[in-house]
Amino acid sequence: MTDKEYIENARKASNAAIVANDADGVTVHYMEDIIVISGEGGKHAGKKNLVKIWKQMFASGITLFERLPSEITIADSGKLAWETGIWKYKDGAKGGNYSAMWCKKGNTWKTRTELFVSLD
Repeated sequence: MTDKEYIENARKASNAAIVANDADGVTVHYMEDIIVISGEGGKHAGKKNLVKIWKQMFASGITLFERLPSEITIADSGKLAWETGIWKYKDGAKGGNYSAMWCKKGNTWKTRTELFVSLD
């Protein structure tokens, strides 16, 4: 499996975990010190905190989304990757654009940062 395929598969698994209301599945590829900027600009730091946030979203029935990558670029060093694409709500509401930074440790890719921008 190539590095690009690894990240593509990780994103598909994360989207499937969102559908299944599985917070641990959504965050399995997060680094412990991940930083996420939400669509409206809120800053969320740390995997443990984000697991709690996902659980709260699932419990409250908030309409959930999926990320659809349009490009994944692996750095020449093979240690960093950039993913970008769109995110959209499952109920058809408009989402926006996103980007993610991935870091490779050994043979495993983990998400270091995610940036979402709402375009509704």
